[in-house]
Amino acid sequence: MIVKDCADLVQAVLDEVERSGRTRVLVSGSFDPVVLAELTGRLRHLDCGDPDPDPLGFENLVSAVSPGMACAVVQNPGYFGTYRDLTALISECREWEVPLLVLSATDRTEPDRAALSLAAELNRIPGIRVVTDYFIDRFSIHLGDSVDGADIVAILRRDGIDACEAAALSYPSYPELRPVLIVNAGRAGAALPQALRDALALSDKRR
Repeated sequence: MIVKDCADLVQAVLDEVERSGRTRVLVSGSFDPVVLAELTGRLRHLDCGDPDPDPLGFENLVSAVSPGMACAVVQNPGYFGTYRDLTALISECREWEVPLLVLSATDRTEPDRAALSLAAELNRIPGIRVVTDYFIDRFSIHLGDSVDGADIVAILRRDGIDACEAAALSYPSYPELRPVLIVNAGRAGAALPQALRDALALSDKRR
């Protein structure tokens, strides 16, 4: 079942709890941190576990599905734009008769071609790796461990690029995300690669 916002997702979970008489809910760490906090907060009377943030889509939800669960919930595409192939999860949920609820803000099934082209250009910048593999309105970019993400953000914002550090925004307890930048690609458009090159060069001169 696909839902479009957090309120509908919460209601869908409550409906499944009432229908099944079960109180265990498998919650993915793929959610926008704000949505994850709201979701687990509104469902705090249920057994939702303690989902770890999974911004890069590494968690193994398939092995976590078990009988006795009211439902499983996941955001796809995830907060960082990571698109997950849910085929195995859907199969596992069907086998154990666990409803799968998916929060999705898009009806698209394929990445935007212009966004893919932009990502390819960004990946040609030395040291840069685009984390995102499914593009809606933001890119997640790994700058490299030696780059000062805060400095890059400040330079990009000065040039009118909407950017922020992933760690500062929502995952401060995950230091490995400090070099990860979230950029509103929809607003930056074709100007983003050159703006990022210039910001990296300026930041390097300052060090």
